[in-house]
Amino acid sequence: MLVPSPIVLSSGTWLLEVSGERGGLSGYYLLGQSGPPVIVEQGQGDGWAPLPLPARLSTGMRLRLRREGSGPALSTIHALAPLDELPPPTLGGAAFTLARSPDGRFETIEGAEALPAADPRFEVVQGAKATPAADPRFETLERS
Repeated sequence: MLVPSPIVLSSGTWLLEVSGERGGLSGYYLLGQSGPPVIVEQGQGDGWAPLPLPARLSTGMRLRLRREGSGPALSTIHALAPLDELPPPTLGGAAFTLARSPDGRFETIEGAEALPAADPRFEVVQGAKATPAADPRFETLERS
């Protein structure tokens, strides 16, 4: 599966080595461009040759992207990227789950280790990061 992955450039010159590594541009399709023109070239020996679009990038290619001029507008190279089909990374284990008390007034955070805080009305959850929720009376807890 391919997903849109535009390459946005300001003025300047960029040299790119296409690799098969994750995020290395191998398998990308460069379709066209919009905005101020970008000169897209492929390395050939010691020189550079125009790379006509559309083009499919492969491991080992060298690219030079040149955008001349100094205007504030950005250039976009429209591209499709192969979707990484690896499973999503596990960061710090499984997510917390909530269980509601039988009377419905409280929730218990399952999968969390809670320690007493200095104030006996509260607890500290180990391995978690709290961020303010939409309602200022609450926080969102994420495994860190």
